[in-house]
Order: sequence, then structure tokens, then C-alpha cells
Amino acid sequence: VKKLGGVELLEEKRVRAAIKWVVTDALPSGAKFNPLNDTSGGATWANVPLYAAAAWKDGLARWFEENRKVPSVVLPWRPYRILWDVRAAESSGPGGELLVRHHRGRGLVNVRTSWEADAVFASFECGQRRYGCHGQGDQGQFTLYAGAAEFAIDMGYSNEPVEGSANQSVGHNLVLVDGKGERLCGGGKVVEAKLTAYHADDLLVAAIGDL
Repeated sequence: VKKLGGVELLEEKRVRAAIKWVVTDALPSGAKFNPLNDTSGGATWANVPLYAAAAWKDGLARWFEENRKVPSVVLPWRPYRILWDVRAAESSGPGGELLVRHHRGRGLVNVRTSWEADAVFASFECGQRRYGCHGQGDQGQFTLYAGAAEFAIDMGYSNEPVEGSANQSVGHNLVLVDGKGERLCGGGKVVEAKLTAYHADDLLVAAIGDL
């Protein structure tokens, strides 16, 4: 990508920011990511955390790799382990500042009470989908997990251009306006949404989105 005039995807700042998203988006079970926006919440993977731990001595990445409750598909990553494990950083768990994380680039807020399997975990997302990417009618969605149980989950992929279909806004945890969700947005059309306000303190985490 860099040779074609694009950004350096594996630069230290970019990779470490990605690791913080990875850590804060993992469900309390540690087995999967929070299923949002065309994802199925698949099992976590090893290549990026391993790279960050080795190349940038990132202790948080090493902690994530060591503490995933259910391993990613192990076999494809064995060559990376051979290359990188010997140079990996010491494990360093997440601090309290990552219990609440506002990922500005995608209008995503994740909040949890702890890193234990029975933690309360919630998310809210309201952002913009760029042209050429999947643009779903699910901005403003939220999820809630607590006590190792699923209370409000996102079904993942929902992008069928059929009015009223469960594969549009009504297939997600959303607030509808006059009983309607967002406009049909299949075929790479953008979805215009924005997280307009965000607040977090010791008692409350709040986010407001404009749909």
C-alpha cells in the first residue's frame, strides 16, 4: 500500500491504536469480537497482536495474545510465532483507561466494568460509512452483555436492499423514527451518521448520535 502512495498501515502509532480497539472490542468471554457492521463476531486472531508485540514491544498486544480464552485458528499463525515470539515484549495488561474507549474514527464507544468473563460490557456505534465499503442501516446500534449472558446483541451482517426486511435497520438494536430505520444502503452507498456528543466519568458513560 505504501509503494502505491498510500499510508503505512503497519506504522507503530497505527498498529498500537488498532491493538487498543482489539482489546476493548473483545467480548467479556474473550472468545469473540463484538459483532458489529457486517461482522459475525468471529474468534479473535493472532497475527496483528503478535506483530505488535514483536515489532513495537507492545505489552498490551502480548497480554491480549496470551489471554484470549478461545484461541484463533492456530495453524496459520505458527510461522508468525516462530518469527516473532522470541522478540515479543513482556505481557502488560490493560489499565483502567481502557475500560471506557471512544474510537473516534468510527463513532464507537465501548464500556466495561472489568476484564473478567462476568463483566458488564456495552457498546454504541454511530459513524459514517465510506463509499466502496458496506454501508448498513444499523448506525445507532447498541449491544449489552452482562454476567456471562447476552442481553442485547447485534446479528452482524444486515444489508439486504429490501424495505422492511429483517436485514435492514429493524434487524438491529436501534431506535426507529416514526417506525422507520435508515434509508436502504446496499451497493456501497454511504450512510450518513455521526456521534455528536460523548461524556464519561466515574458514574456515567453517555453518547448521542445523529442518524
